[in-house]
Amino acid sequence: MAYLLNKINQRASNDPVKFLRECDAFYENQLNEGAKRIIDHASVSPIVFVSGPSGSGKTTTALKLERLVEAHGAETHIVAL
Repeated sequence: MAYLLNKINQRASNDPVKFLRECDAFYENQLNEGAKRIIDHASVSPIVFVSGPSGSGKTTTALKLERLVEAHGAETHIVAL
């Protein structure tokens, strides 16, 4: 998904609360879709890697995915490298 910085800045300036709520909702939706894909493909791909630059939210995302996947009865383990 492409992002235009001027559009982000404009939306954040116009209504910051609405913009943040929409961003949070988008993130939660992406987490739920990711957890569903992990569960659906667990027998073929039982290991999931999360990568990105320092401070980008890898640990937060991994912990949230862990809770969502475990809520479906799957066993999970997070290994930090």
